[in-house]
Amino acid sequence: MEEMLPIRVTIHRLMKAFSIFGVIEFLLFAWLSWQNTHTFYIALLFLLFALFCGYTFIASRSTIELDLESVVVTAPYGRYKIRWDDVRLIETNGVTIVFRGDDKRLVIVMTFVGQGRREMYKFLNSQIEQRQIEVKPLSSIPLTHKNTRVR
Repeated sequence: MEEMLPIRVTIHRLMKAFSIFGVIEFLLFAWLSWQNTHTFYIALLFLLFALFCGYTFIASRSTIELDLESVVVTAPYGRYKIRWDDVRLIETNGVTIVFRGDDKRLVIVMTFVGQGRREMYKFLNSQIEQRQIEVKPLSSIPLTHKNTRVR
């Protein structure tokens, strides 16, 4: 297992493709609505959808890295890290994994994860067994990380 470390998990390529397609599609719709109706509000609505798809593409560049020392989430809005020594509890519902420590929290949402998912779960289970970390069902879904920002 150690020769495979660090384990790097990325967003599925299909999600990235859908995001790019959404940007192109909604820009085209905005242009067509402006050309056909000369209505600013409809074109603006399509431009907002295109921006949302653009943000989704940027967010899809996020990664999760696991090694023997820590779990690191790198996203466009920052880098977050929790050391395995700080993890006291893991909460999960199968899709969301929350690593909790003393006044720390790192949230991973696995909905669109592509390459590396199996290896991550295998490594995560080995760390839970080795470090005897308590695992509980997720009671509520926290959307933010807490006291884990690196930069």
